[in-house]
Amino acid sequence: MAGCAPQQTARSEAAGIPDDILSAELQKQKERTVRNVMAAVDERNHGIEADTEWIDWAYQGLSLANLNTLSPERYEGFRKYVDHGSAYIFVHPSYSLFFHAKKPGVLKRSADRHRSIVDSFLETSPDTAVALLEQEQLKIEKNFIEYLTTEEKLAILVLPRDYRHAMNYEYTEGPDEYARYLNGIANGSPAILYLESESSSSGKLLAEDLIPLLSFLKAVGAETMLIGGGYVGRCQKEFYQYMTNFTAADRYYIVPELSTFSPEDISEETAAGFIENSRLNVQACAAYVKLRMQGDVRIRHLSPQYRDFILQKDTAGAPAEVAAEGYQRGEGASSAPMAFITPAEPPAGIGTVPAGDNDDYALSLWKGPL
Repeated sequence: MAGCAPQQTARSEAAGIPDDILSAELQKQKERTVRNVMAAVDERNHGIEADTEWIDWAYQGLSLANLNTLSPERYEGFRKYVDHGSAYIFVHPSYSLFFHAKKPGVLKRSADRHRSIVDSFLETSPDTAVALLEQEQLKIEKNFIEYLTTEEKLAILVLPRDYRHAMNYEYTEGPDEYARYLNGIANGSPAILYLESESSSSGKLLAEDLIPLLSFLKAVGAETMLIGGGYVGRCQKEFYQYMTNFTAADRYYIVPELSTFSPEDISEETAAGFIENSRLNVQACAAYVKLRMQGDVRIRHLSPQYRDFILQKDTAGAPAEVAAEGYQRGEGASSAPMAFITPAEPPAGIGTVPAGDNDDYALSLWKGPL
């Protein structure tokens, strides 16, 4: 009988690793992941997207898929791009340079085709605090979207309806500069889609776009929607309030770091308060979002390590070098560097502006193998 009984074998305990060492190693992994992804972005921007053929193609019109034209049968295929239950939505990206009626933005020479309108603006030296803030916010928005598209994380752009013929579109004549810019930040990713807002001056959706969006988000399993873009208190506010009126409000959050302010809404003195030591003052931005929303709004912040690298990354200059281990694009490669959203509960309660950095961060890098 004893011969049939399971034998107890001694188990060797794994050697304990001090928490501080684990924490330091995890931090290095996170930094390496972000660095590799953005190096891949740089490589594409200075390679494929600097080619004359690509530039000619990019001006021919949007290459992004319109969510409204997708058949419901295709929704399920986008589930793999959802970022741990979260989707990113950007309202009127880079609006100020293309649609701000009282601000012509960057008037690019016809011969200067190797830089998008946004890249040209980011390379200028701002002469006012308002222009500096605008430059910083557009840089952050561009970096973030490029990070998502390269990592193949679901991003939905809410574009001005029929923007090519909008009265306030700065480039109705000549090459379609907005299409060229959007095709660039899309990076050929299958994980980016777009919808159209009610008009070029409204963030609301028409019913014909709202219903497919809600159905899509449900079908792909998106539980948390993180909203960026602009303008804060204007089109972004209209979109946020419109969506929360028709669905569960506790699933929608505005990310201050990814939001843009109208140049007409802030003075030089106010703008200067948003930049501290050449960095975006995240807490000041969060307070401004609360002020402009004039009511209850749920807020999420990006993780510190993300802010410390991508948000401060200079988009101009020579391409960065990819680390020795290289970079693999998402698409199911379990050993590739990946990132996902963790909907953490903030210690101060959702909807409040934290006094300082807290644990309510939208982005947390995966702790798996790198």
